[in-house]
Formats: sequence, C-alpha cells, structure tokens
Amino acid sequence: MTSLGRVIDHDMASLLHKSVLPLFTCSKPVIRRKACALAFKLVIMSSDDDAVEELVRYTADRLNDSEKSVQLAAVGAIAEISRVNPKLFLVALPRLFKMVDEARDNWTLLKLVDILT
Repeated sequence: MTSLGRVIDHDMASLLHKSVLPLFTCSKPVIRRKACALAFKLVIMSSDDDAVEELVRYTADRLNDSEKSVQLAAVGAIAEISRVNPKLFLVALPRLFKMVDEARDNWTLLKLVDILT
C-alpha cells in the first residue's frame, strides 16, 4: 500500500478505490493508517464523484478511531485533501472542532487549524 501512493494514476484510482474501503476497518491500526494515506492520493487522482464521496466518508470516520495514530493519519489526509477541495469535509467539521479541544500536541493543533482556516 505504501508504494501505491507513488505510482497511482487516474485509471488505477478508479479501479482501486473499492479495494481500499475494507482496509479502513481492518483490525490492525497500521493498515488503517496506510488506508488513510492512500485515500488522499485516490481522492486526488479519481475522476469518479461517487468514489471520492465514499473515500471521504471513510476517511472522516477514522477521526473517531480508537487508535490515536489512525486519527492523526486521517487528520493529515483531510488536511491535504482540503487544500484541493475544502467542501468535501463539511460533514466532519463538528468532530474536527472537538479534536481541537482534545488535542495535546502541537502537530495535531497545527493540522487542525490548517484545515479549519
């Protein structure tokens, strides 16, 4: 999954998005983290609006993950996707604001402020 983000193109993105969705709910946190990172590239490269909506929904759901590292990966992916299209994550704004209150480290605060501005 790590190398897919580097070699993916538009055609590959439309084929792979369905295969990545089950990885968001994998029992291993490292797989969920990598799925969030790959979702960023898939959203950027995909031309299918339905695929983008699904990936955005699954990435936003990872903000509520029990593992902190998965939450941070989701924040990073959301920050990068929001630079391209900030309207995609309007549904996640309440959770993002709640995370600002809960954040204890500077990196998370900077990313959250970056998303919200």
